[in-house]
Amino acid sequence: MSSTDPNYIFKLQAEYVDTVGASALTGLSPRALDTLRYRGLGPRYLRVGSRIRYRIEDLRAWMERDAVPTFNSAANHEADDLGGENG
Repeated sequence: MSSTDPNYIFKLQAEYVDTVGASALTGLSPRALDTLRYRGLGPRYLRVGSRIRYRIEDLRAWMERDAVPTFNSAANHEADDLGGENG
């Protein structure tokens, strides 16, 4: 993606969300995200002037960080690794 691409700004904006957008993606309230950010426990964020922005990639990584595998999901991933059909 380069600044000469006519869709550069739109693509760039699609990579970042504000606290309300992060709330929609995570299912947490904006206030909960504010509290987690204040305590240093929430997802990575960027401060742009006085505004807070989250990269969608960071939100996904933060949510997946504590994912708990279940027996079925572990079996499905193992079958995928072996070329099975349980994916």
